[in-house]
Amino acid sequence: MKRLMVVVLLVTFTLAAQPSFASITWQPGDPGTTLQVWMFDTSANPAVPEIDGNQYGDPVANIKNNLPNNPLGWANGVWSGSAFSVTIDIPNNPVPNLWKEVLVEMIYKGTIQLAWVKNADEDDFRNVDRFSVDLGNGWTKLTDLWRIEPNPDWERVCYGFSAPTGALAGLDSIRISTICIPEPATMLLLSLGALVLRKKK
Repeated sequence: MKRLMVVVLLVTFTLAAQPSFASITWQPGDPGTTLQVWMFDTSANPAVPEIDGNQYGDPVANIKNNLPNNPLGWANGVWSGSAFSVTIDIPNNPVPNLWKEVLVEMIYKGTIQLAWVKNADEDDFRNVDRFSVDLGNGWTKLTDLWRIEPNPDWERVCYGFSAPTGALAGLDSIRISTICIPEPATMLLLSLGALVLRKKK
């Protein structure tokens, strides 16, 4: 199953230039964006991303067992348990910009019991769009778009998973891309600066 997930994720990354939602007009790699991907190649917990495109700091994921009598496990790149959560801290642009979007894509098995994104002041991001795709064998690919105004310099992403009695929930991978959009005046100054540089060249 892990091999199938890797293929699906590779296709996802290849198509990263095609936003999941029509409302998204940006791509990872654009100015102000970050990209971090966890494939969970090892059982390290906290886990660092295998792909780290965050210029503002070091993102980290913590996987926590929510049922002490039902241990959390890792095997072949998949975290599994009866009930567990993943919490991810993502540093971002410290300059207060107009708004911030966080795009979360993950492959999981089971039921999502909680999902939220907050800043350091516990302000909630709005979940502005969501869709999921059934990958078969109990696995689902979820895509969530979150938004807050203005942008914080740090956010915490959290998802919780559960499974029916006798079954296990699973987390195969998670990909998070973010963007901070400056105020229109700032954007204008950046554009003018780019024009001046082009003329000098």
